[in-house]
Amino acid sequence: MISKLTRFFVFIFVFTFSISNGQNNTYFSISAGTNIIDNSNGNEVPWDIDRAEFKTPFFIEVERRFNNHIAVSVMGTTNTFQLDRLNAAGDGFDTNSYNFLAFDIAGKFYFDDYLFDTDNIDLYAGLGLGYHDVAEGDALTANLHVGLNYWLTDRFGLSFQAIGKKGIGEEILYVGNYYQYNLGASYRFAKKSVKKKADVVPEIKLVPDAPVKEEPAVIANVPVSKPASKPTETPAVAVSQADLELQTLQAELDALEPVYFDKNSSFIGNSEKTKLDAIIGFLSIHTDLYIKIDSYTDDTGTEAYNNWLSERRLERVTAYMIAEGINPKRLDGTSHGIDSKNSCNAEHTNCSEDIHQLQRRVEFTIRD
Repeated sequence: MISKLTRFFVFIFVFTFSISNGQNNTYFSISAGTNIIDNSNGNEVPWDIDRAEFKTPFFIEVERRFNNHIAVSVMGTTNTFQLDRLNAAGDGFDTNSYNFLAFDIAGKFYFDDYLFDTDNIDLYAGLGLGYHDVAEGDALTANLHVGLNYWLTDRFGLSFQAIGKKGIGEEILYVGNYYQYNLGASYRFAKKSVKKKADVVPEIKLVPDAPVKEEPAVIANVPVSKPASKPTETPAVAVSQADLELQTLQAELDALEPVYFDKNSSFIGNSEKTKLDAIIGFLSIHTDLYIKIDSYTDDTGTEAYNNWLSERRLERVTAYMIAEGINPKRLDGTSHGIDSKNSCNAEHTNCSEDIHQLQRRVEFTIRD
């Protein structure tokens, strides 16, 4: 048993490190609730209702979501099993209760992006390993996970998960194969975006020189007004050819328009994908350009939720551009959360839906 546990936790460490290394963290979530476990040893599919265990059923799962699609979770499960054991006389079986304890780790792939235009529903499938102990028997298992999260708010949601487990090894006592079904509540710790200092450019205001009041000339104690002097013309500031070219290219990029999103969504619609394709084409022609990508939300909802949604929109746009062949080194993204440029936010008044639509955007600027 000790050697199995050792191998299991070594696997957890190596697997988690290999998945998380080099990734950008998005958020943690935690789920807890109840479970039903079929201990028929996998003889019935999907379960044998006569052997469904629902005594001291509890599970808790911690998940790290790395981006739109990839996550890793660790879960602990308790229950109580009824097992038929050979009696002391050896001529029959007694049914006794035994504590059940399991630990599982899984890598998950979220695919709801391809099915739904909403951020309230998360669908995933995953693979993992597990270890469980009941009575005097224990086993390692290979696991298949499918599940759904439904987010009621930006932080709280409901979760359902079904797990099929296959025992690893030639001889496994009592319970080797089984199905587990979890139903619980979830809470996610949304990551807040922090604006980089380098992105904040101080505003420089030019203050014109104060006009000089001239005293009239005096001849024999009689003031004589001087003729008005010709106003001094401000010399034109020379604009380099490179600056002119940059301004022209930015005007071309502006003409392609920002990418807009529906309310509470980071899904890129077909019309917006057409815009992105045009921007990708622009960058494919001007291969020496680097661009800045700024993501915003409207002012509805909490600040934490909008920071998370803004980050997710930025990730989707960036991932799409990279998948279409744009070098990620040419893209510098910043998630701003709520768009604070609009006057209705500063005045603490409600924006119209037309303004909200303009706020829900990702826009592009050529970097110097």
